[in-house]
Amino acid sequence: MILKLDDIKNVCSKLLSAVDANNISHITELLELQTKDNNLYLTVTNSEYVVTIQIPVYTDEDFHATVNATVFLKLINQITTDQVELSIKETQLNISADGDYNLALIYENDTLVTLPKIDIQNVTNQFKIQSKVLNNINTYNSKELNKDGITNPVQRLFYVDKHGCITFTTGACVTEFELESDISMLLSLKIVKLFKLFTSESVDFTMGQDDFNGITQTKVTFTDGIVTLSAILVSDSNMIASVPKDAIRKMATDTYDYSIVVNRQEFLNAINRLLLFTGTSTITRPYGKFKFDGTAYMFIYDKEEHNVEKLHIENMSVKDYEMMIDLIDIKAVLEASRDEFITFNFGNHQSVVIQRPNVYNVIPECV
Repeated sequence: MILKLDDIKNVCSKLLSAVDANNISHITELLELQTKDNNLYLTVTNSEYVVTIQIPVYTDEDFHATVNATVFLKLINQITTDQVELSIKETQLNISADGDYNLALIYENDTLVTLPKIDIQNVTNQFKIQSKVLNNINTYNSKELNKDGITNPVQRLFYVDKHGCITFTTGACVTEFELESDISMLLSLKIVKLFKLFTSESVDFTMGQDDFNGITQTKVTFTDGIVTLSAILVSDSNMIASVPKDAIRKMATDTYDYSIVVNRQEFLNAINRLLLFTGTSTITRPYGKFKFDGTAYMFIYDKEEHNVEKLHIENMSVKDYEMMIDLIDIKAVLEASRDEFITFNFGNHQSVVIQRPNVYNVIPECV
């Protein structure tokens, strides 16, 4: 079977990110290649999710191989010829390109290993999701899980319902969107990271619940016709209900006493310069003092007020307000954004909100 290098190289680059190196199960090390209806399907899995990507083939032939995923994918990424030829010779997969390479086929009890699939038998919801929605979840909500302060297992998950996605630790990230159906689900970080595989305008989403040995499993599938991501989700209804979604959304979208607009890059540059003096330790947190004196400037000090940054406020002045905020938290939010300006809401002596279109980051004030 002869494949165009550009076709298979692009697929292998994507699949490499789906190989779960942290999972101890042997199936996470495997890649299955199988032809069907003039397409070659390449599949990897970690049992929680299955990722399959298809590429066209130009000959009608039966082909099925299961090999070491990392070796195959990295090899293809380093090939420079225009074409790659794959063939099976006894118990080996032969790859002919810059050179000739052989990978052992993986057998179990004399039978070629077939990776398990995640099929949905009882469908409860089907609709389209814009890919930019999935990308926003990955880009913005993921940052919240990098913070300290996770004390509850649900805080390691992404809560998604009809109105958006919420992740929360000491603060929270809220992305707003509207889905076509009223659903509630919890996604793991591993699943969300794979949303970057989708590059089309929208994906078809399917959700269902199937019985497995007396236990109800929630399953989902995302597909754009080329890439298919299927997964088994956390099905604990009590855990889903424990997410304080209403309180977090109110905190994110509430009207604050003060709302200023600041140049994002200038804000980030100021924070980075102050962090040279405060350090970035998560043990001794690098807090910053934010002061306003009625002028068109925001003053940011280190905790001991030995160093200060003066940042212009674009739209208004704030009279006599002072607060302490973790500079690392602000830095993470600003780095995730690509907007020229951000809106900075505060004034209740409890939290601040950094706002961009459809994205809100809640950061607590510190005592």
